[in-house]
Amino acid sequence: MEISKFYNWLKEYGWRHFVALIFVTFAIYPILFVATNSVADFANLTNSKLIPDGFTLKHYRLLSENPLVPYYRWLYNTLKGITTVITLNSAVHGVKRG
Repeated sequence: MEISKFYNWLKEYGWRHFVALIFVTFAIYPILFVATNSVADFANLTNSKLIPDGFTLKHYRLLSENPLVPYYRWLYNTLKGITTVITLNSAVHGVKRG
C-alpha cells in the first residue's frame, strides 16, 4: 500500500521535482563557477576548473586598492537599489491588497 502511494505521488508530482532540480542545477552552475574562480590564484577563465587548486583573495584586494574602480561603492549602490525596489514593490503590493 505504501509503495502504491509513493508511486502515485511520483507519477503525479515527483517528475516536477526532477525537472525543477535540473533547472536549478543549470542555474546554479554558472554562479558557482564564477564565484569559485574569483578566489582562484590564476587570472583567466579559459583553463579554469569548478574547484580551483589554489585559493587567494588577491583579486578582491586589487579591486579595493584601485581608486579608479570603486567596486565596493558600486556593489553597495546595487544592493541599495535592489533593497529599494523590493521595499517599494512590497509597499505597493500591500496597498493594492488592502
